[in-house]
Amino acid sequence: MNDLICDDCGHEEYEEMYKRKDGPDDCPECNKPMSVDLRGQRFAIHGQGYGSFTPVDFGVLGKAETKEDYDRCVKTIETRFPGKKVHIEGESGGKKQERLDALRHRSWKQKKESGLDATIVKEIRTHSKRLKAEGRKMADGTMTSSKGK
Repeated sequence: MNDLICDDCGHEEYEEMYKRKDGPDDCPECNKPMSVDLRGQRFAIHGQGYGSFTPVDFGVLGKAETKEDYDRCVKTIETRFPGKKVHIEGESGGKKQERLDALRHRSWKQKKESGLDATIVKEIRTHSKRLKAEGRKMADGTMTSSKGK
Protein backbone atom coordinates (compact mmCIF):
# COMPACT_ATOMS: atom_id res chain seq x y z
CA MET A 1 0.00 0.00 0.00
CA ASN A 2 1.36 3.35 -1.05
CA ASP A 3 0.26 6.94 -1.28
CA LEU A 4 0.13 7.95 -4.95
CA ILE A 5 0.40 11.39 -6.55
CA CYS A 6 -0.22 12.44 -10.13
CA ASP A 7 2.89 13.85 -11.77
CA ASP A 8 0.81 16.21 -13.92
CA CYS A 9 -2.19 17.59 -11.98
CA GLY A 10 -1.12 16.76 -8.40
CA HIS A 11 -4.14 14.54 -7.58
CA GLU A 12 -3.42 12.38 -4.51
CA GLU A 13 -4.74 8.97 -3.50
CA TYR A 14 -3.94 7.44 -0.11
CA GLU A 15 -3.05 3.84 0.69
CA GLU A 16 -3.69 2.47 -2.78
CA MET A 17 -2.89 -1.13 -3.63
CA TYR A 18 -1.54 -2.18 -7.00
CA LYS A 19 0.50 -4.96 -8.53
CA ARG A 20 4.17 -4.00 -8.54
CA LYS A 21 4.76 -5.44 -12.02
CA ASP A 22 1.87 -3.40 -13.47
CA GLY A 23 2.70 -0.20 -11.59
CA PRO A 24 0.15 2.28 -10.22
CA ASP A 25 -3.01 3.06 -12.14
CA ASP A 26 -3.32 6.25 -14.17
CA CYS A 27 -4.77 9.39 -12.58
CA PRO A 28 -8.61 9.31 -12.56
CA GLU A 29 -8.76 13.05 -13.33
CA CYS A 30 -6.27 13.52 -16.18
CA ASN A 31 -5.32 9.91 -17.19
CA LYS A 32 -1.60 10.66 -16.75
CA PRO A 33 0.72 8.25 -14.90
CA MET A 34 0.82 8.39 -11.10
CA SER A 35 3.85 7.71 -8.94
CA VAL A 36 4.51 6.80 -5.33
CA ASP A 37 4.35 9.82 -3.04
CA LEU A 38 7.29 9.78 -0.62
CA ARG A 39 6.40 13.05 1.12
CA GLY A 40 5.73 12.62 4.79
CA GLN A 41 7.36 9.22 5.00
CA ARG A 42 10.17 8.86 7.46
CA PHE A 43 13.04 6.54 6.80
CA ALA A 44 15.23 5.32 9.64
CA ILE A 45 18.35 3.29 9.18
CA HIS A 46 19.63 1.79 12.39
CA GLY A 47 23.21 0.53 12.22
CA GLN A 48 24.70 -1.30 9.32
CA GLY A 49 24.12 -5.03 9.21
CA TYR A 50 26.18 -7.86 7.82
CA GLY A 51 26.88 -7.60 4.12
CA SER A 52 26.87 -3.80 3.99
CA PHE A 53 30.47 -3.61 5.18
CA THR A 54 33.64 -5.24 3.92
CA PRO A 55 35.15 -7.18 6.85
CA VAL A 56 38.51 -5.98 8.16
CA ASP A 57 40.85 -8.25 10.13
CA PHE A 58 42.38 -6.38 13.08
CA GLY A 59 44.54 -9.31 14.22
CA VAL A 60 44.41 -9.54 18.03
CA LEU A 61 41.28 -7.38 18.19
CA GLY A 62 39.41 -9.78 15.92
CA LYS A 63 37.61 -9.41 12.65
CA ALA A 64 35.31 -6.40 12.24
CA GLU A 65 32.23 -7.67 10.38
CA THR A 66 30.12 -4.51 10.80
CA LYS A 67 30.74 -0.76 10.93
CA GLU A 68 30.09 -0.85 14.68
CA ASP A 69 32.80 -3.51 15.17
CA TYR A 70 35.17 -1.45 13.02
CA ASP A 71 34.51 1.71 15.07
CA ARG A 72 35.08 -0.24 18.30
CA CYS A 73 38.45 -1.58 17.05
CA VAL A 74 39.60 1.83 15.82
CA LYS A 75 38.63 3.41 19.16
CA THR A 76 40.57 0.70 21.03
CA ILE A 77 43.67 1.31 18.88
CA GLU A 78 43.45 5.09 19.30
CA THR A 79 43.02 4.65 23.09
CA ARG A 80 46.10 2.42 23.33
CA PHE A 81 48.19 4.68 21.08
CA PRO A 82 47.19 8.30 21.78
CA GLY A 83 47.96 10.81 19.04
CA LYS A 84 48.00 8.12 16.32
CA LYS A 85 45.44 7.71 13.55
CA VAL A 86 44.22 4.54 11.83
CA HIS A 87 44.41 4.58 8.02
CA ILE A 88 43.15 1.52 6.18
CA GLU A 89 43.67 1.12 2.46
CA GLY A 90 41.59 -1.26 0.43
CA GLU A 91 43.33 -4.07 -1.38
CA SER A 92 42.32 -4.57 -4.98
CA GLY A 93 42.67 -7.92 -6.71
CA GLY A 94 45.76 -6.69 -8.54
CA LYS A 95 47.45 -5.50 -5.34
CA LYS A 96 46.70 -8.78 -3.60
CA GLN A 97 48.08 -10.80 -6.51
CA GLU A 98 51.19 -8.62 -6.60
CA ARG A 99 51.75 -9.16 -2.87
CA LEU A 100 51.29 -12.94 -3.19
CA ASP A 101 53.66 -13.09 -6.19
CA ALA A 102 56.32 -11.21 -4.20
CA LEU A 103 55.86 -13.65 -1.30
CA ARG A 104 56.24 -16.66 -3.60
CA HIS A 105 59.29 -15.12 -5.24
CA ARG A 106 60.99 -14.49 -1.87
CA SER A 107 60.28 -18.09 -0.84
CA TRP A 108 61.69 -19.42 -4.12
CA LYS A 109 64.76 -17.19 -3.77
CA GLN A 110 65.46 -18.40 -0.21
CA LYS A 111 65.17 -22.04 -1.27
CA LYS A 112 67.46 -21.44 -4.25
CA GLU A 113 70.07 -19.69 -2.07
CA SER A 114 70.11 -22.61 0.36
CA GLY A 115 70.53 -25.08 -2.52
CA LEU A 116 67.07 -26.62 -2.39
CA ASP A 117 65.17 -27.37 -5.54
CA ALA A 118 61.62 -28.70 -5.90
CA THR A 119 62.70 -32.37 -5.89
CA ILE A 120 64.73 -32.08 -2.69
CA VAL A 121 61.93 -30.19 -0.93
CA LYS A 122 59.47 -32.92 -1.98
CA GLU A 123 61.82 -35.65 -0.73
CA ILE A 124 62.27 -33.89 2.62
CA ARG A 125 58.52 -33.54 2.98
CA THR A 126 57.83 -37.22 2.23
CA HIS A 127 60.65 -38.28 4.59
CA SER A 128 59.18 -36.15 7.40
CA LYS A 129 55.73 -37.63 6.81
CA ARG A 130 57.14 -41.16 6.91
CA LEU A 131 58.98 -40.46 10.18
CA LYS A 132 55.88 -38.91 11.67
CA ALA A 133 53.82 -41.95 10.71
CA GLU A 134 56.41 -44.20 12.41
CA GLY A 135 56.62 -41.91 15.46
CA ARG A 136 60.41 -41.56 15.21
CA LYS A 137 62.68 -38.60 15.85
CA MET A 138 64.12 -36.37 13.17
CA ALA A 139 67.89 -35.84 12.78
CA ASP A 140 67.83 -32.70 14.96
CA GLY A 141 66.32 -34.68 17.87
CA THR A 142 62.81 -33.25 17.77
CA MET A 143 59.89 -35.61 17.97
CA THR A 144 57.80 -35.73 14.83
CA SER A 145 54.62 -36.85 16.58
CA SER A 146 53.20 -36.87 20.08
CA LYS A 147 53.09 -40.69 20.28
CA GLY A 148 56.49 -41.07 22.00
CA LYS A 149 56.06 -38.27 24.57
